Amino acid sequence: MSLARKRALLVAGTLVLGAGAPTVWDVACTASVARAAAGSSRAADAPPSRAGVSDASRRAPSDPPLISAPQETDTGSEQGFSTASSDGDPLVSNGLGSPMCHAGPSEAELSRSSQRNCVASGFEAAPVPTGNYAFDVHIDTGIAKLTNDADATVQNLLQLAWTVLVAAVHGVIVMIEWCYTIDLIDSSAMSGVANGLRQAQATFTQPWLVLVLAVASVLAMYQGLVRRRVAETVGQAALMVAMMVGGLWVIMDPTGTVGSLGRWANQAGLGALGAAAGGSPIHPGRTLANSMGDLFSGAITGPWCFMEFGNVGWCSEPARLDPRLRASAMAIAAREHAQIGCANGGSFGACVRPGSDQARVLGQSVDELRRAHTNGQMFLALPANQAMRNSINDSDSLFNVLCGGSETPCRGPTAAQAEFRTEHGTEWRFMGLVFLWAGALGMLLLLGFIDVHLLGAAIASLLYLLLAPVAVLAPALGDGGRAAFRSWAARLLGAVMSKLIYSFLLGVVLLMGRILTVDLTALGWFTQWLLISTMWWGAFLQRHHVLGVALGQYGRRRESGSLAGRVRGAI
Repeated sequence: MSLARKRALLVAGTLVLGAGAPTVWDVACTASVARAAAGSSRAADAPPSRAGVSDASRRAPSDPPLISAPQETDTGSEQGFSTASSDGDPLVSNGLGSPMCHAGPSEAELSRSSQRNCVASGFEAAPVPTGNYAFDVHIDTGIAKLTNDADATVQNLLQLAWTVLVAAVHGVIVMIEWCYTIDLIDSSAMSGVANGLRQAQATFTQPWLVLVLAVASVLAMYQGLVRRRVAETVGQAALMVAMMVGGLWVIMDPTGTVGSLGRWANQAGLGALGAAAGGSPIHPGRTLANSMGDLFSGAITGPWCFMEFGNVGWCSEPARLDPRLRASAMAIAAREHAQIGCANGGSFGACVRPGSDQARVLGQSVDELRRAHTNGQMFLALPANQAMRNSINDSDSLFNVLCGGSETPCRGPTAAQAEFRTEHGTEWRFMGLVFLWAGALGMLLLLGFIDVHLLGAAIASLLYLLLAPVAVLAPALGDGGRAAFRSWAARLLGAVMSKLIYSFLLGVVLLMGRILTVDLTALGWFTQWLLISTMWWGAFLQRHHVLGVALGQYGRRRESGSLAGRVRGAI
């Protein structure tokens, strides 16, 4: 057989094998997808455990957030973990759910309590939907009780102001999570950015590159031949080439250049937060999630106890759990459990179909009631101002037990806590809400300031990256152009690196808040809140001074002309 014929047969065989290979690959992929779908279906059909998903089998995803889809596990638990019964929560259902519940931080897993919170509320910092944090109002109104009508109106307005506070704290915490789970430079958006940069290079940079290089050649000849500055001209030409090559490298490979630097800055920023808030950079994602839970508990749960009962200690201390309320809560849990599947309807509502959203909500309410170990947690497990929680005529409702019966005024050991939701608590609720807003406003301003700078850094990084096709031409336009290129590069670097500084500042603030909230409970809630409020306002008012110290600008004039000065200015 001739050599040419052998070559022809070899080429034909290669083409046949190449044509058949995709078919084999497609079959394998189809089988793999079918097995994954079957496993997911079995996991979805499996009955939920007490917390909605088995703690032994559930794992938070370990992939980088919002970069790639979560990996399937053998148990199919990812689907159960990310599905929360938050249909009745307008904040979560409209996009203000915790991103950490759907794409956990890399190299860390959420704690079991955070996982349960994600399943129950879609918000890893709270064990129940935020609507349950409304306080109850129970005031008899009518023509013969005009004073009560005025009290009811005032308390409804207070309810609105309190709901705004809860929503604001919820939103600020979710924004903090966004800062560490959304990366515009290293995400699915980067493919569009890369395409845009290459198109800008083809339509703008390449046509103008010839002109600016011609201008640079004329300037180099003038400096080298006419003014006889040969060494200086060679150095400037080498610097120009290095700058332009670096800019073109950024345009051609934004993911490998600025994206890699951004990934490192994100990991370092999250590690700095974990080291400051938790004392160790190990598992910084878990530290962030736990810190968000402590923050929400200190800013909302404790104040809710005051607005609901007027007694934070009675509400939040497990040692003061009321056995009468516990028995009532277990009876309510049994009735709600019986409603699912129409086994035994109960007095609080009609039967619901298993597998429906309402059945899932009832199941999670049952879990929270059974898991409650404080008086406040039993009330939070139920929707605010509903019969199970606020009816005085139903003998098994929590308020009926709290009041000591269906007659007013209330009597018994918890009469004061029951009367606080009536017209007798209007003045205290008004003063308490003013006190709470005065302190929480400082927290919202400080955390909002940090949020804006963290998210603004990501947006600025993307903006300066998109300016690369213009910046790459500047070094050919003389000293002014090279100075403009250095300014652009410094601001891009400063925008990427600023997350380190603000992450460390956030970690210190969270650590201070946890010390005042958790470690100083013996001082009493009013004293704690006063100290926490002072800390929030003091940190907010001194924020620029603290940042100046962190950036090395305190005690000396900032060198605005240097590269380091430009980087600090960008931060």
